[in-house]
Amino acid sequence: MHISWSALLDAAIFGVIAFGLSRHSRIAAVAGFALFLGEKIYTAYVIGSILGIGVLGIIILFGFFNGMRGAFAYQKLLAAMPPQAAPPSTVSGPV
Repeated sequence: MHISWSALLDAAIFGVIAFGLSRHSRIAAVAGFALFLGEKIYTAYVIGSILGIGVLGIIILFGFFNGMRGAFAYQKLLAAMPPQAAPPSTVSGPV
């Protein structure tokens, strides 16, 4: 089975993006969406038809789009929350 270096690089880039998404990074969300959209546009250009994108590609693209929306909403929610007081320290021993 022959795997090209570009496929391995693509997988590594998406792995880094996935790590950023797990940290709710807006940059990673936009990068993932843009990279996947760019790949689908390139695929449609090479094949010569928009049908080469496929239904699964469109579903995954919507998933990336919603992940991007979620990352931005999460950061907006964090900015709107008031700072919380430090939790009370636990004291060992009789109270």
